Amino acid sequence: MVQQVVFLPYAGGSKFAYRNYVKNLPVGVEGILPELPGHGMRMQELPLTSLQEVVEDLYKQIRPQLKGPYIIYGHSMGSLLGFLLTKYLLQKGDPIPQYCAFTGTMAPSQTGKRVRKLHLLPKHEFWAAIYAYGGTPQEIRDTEAYQDLVENIFRTDFQLVETYKHEAFKLPVPVLVINGSEENITPEEVNAWRNDVNNFVEIQTMPGHHFFIQGKEPVILQTILSFSTLIQHPQPSKHSKHELIKNSKYTDVNAEIGLDGYSGQWENGEPSQGNPSIPTNQCEHCNNPCCCAERLINET
Repeated sequence: MVQQVVFLPYAGGSKFAYRNYVKNLPVGVEGILPELPGHGMRMQELPLTSLQEVVEDLYKQIRPQLKGPYIIYGHSMGSLLGFLLTKYLLQKGDPIPQYCAFTGTMAPSQTGKRVRKLHLLPKHEFWAAIYAYGGTPQEIRDTEAYQDLVENIFRTDFQLVETYKHEAFKLPVPVLVINGSEENITPEEVNAWRNDVNNFVEIQTMPGHHFFIQGKEPVILQTILSFSTLIQHPQPSKHSKHELIKNSKYTDVNAEIGLDGYSGQWENGEPSQGNPSIPTNQCEHCNNPCCCAERLINET
């Protein structure tokens, strides 16, 4: 059972953006809310300009707080951060999440490919583009001085995403993706998640624009937390041969890549022997441990 949810911020957002989500968590589930430099309670610090630095900063914040089975949830930029943070946790040999839930997002392999870069736009066009996403606090929209205060933070965050260069890697945990029906994201950009994940992928749509997550906290939390039931009892899908994770084939695959304990067994606040760790039998042709799983699936 999930005991903790790690909430990762979207561009320009602070941990306070998820305060209503934490309030709606069921009894027994704890929220972990890291804060990025330059944001919220760390406003006096300079924002980070490297995704690697961001991931390392997030890791230092959340790792000491992990004490049982957990999941990662991120919206928009937070989805990319969740993807990279899970990869980093795997590389460090630390317990990885039972699954990830991402909203308002395209697949990492599609991120950074668009020609129009918002972080390079003149001020007026930049803020017009930000407002088009919806969700911008009214005090920012109404006060130019407030815009001047936070503009560098927004631009830096957008630059992180828009200059991202994807390195081939398949996330070894199940992933739930939810987008708004009015998102400016193409089906191709969303469906590419199936190529970026070597496990069960569920893609859903909810009514609304990019910030459809606001005001729907109970519904979205219920959807995210109930995903654990879906991955335990997956239904066959015509979309991906990688979606059945509990049949005998995937038992073998998970064991092959060192994820046979993926369900998350903890003892005294530490991962037990069966928990995910860096696989020792990586593919001889690359450094991607999931490649071995891909090979096993194709051969069986």
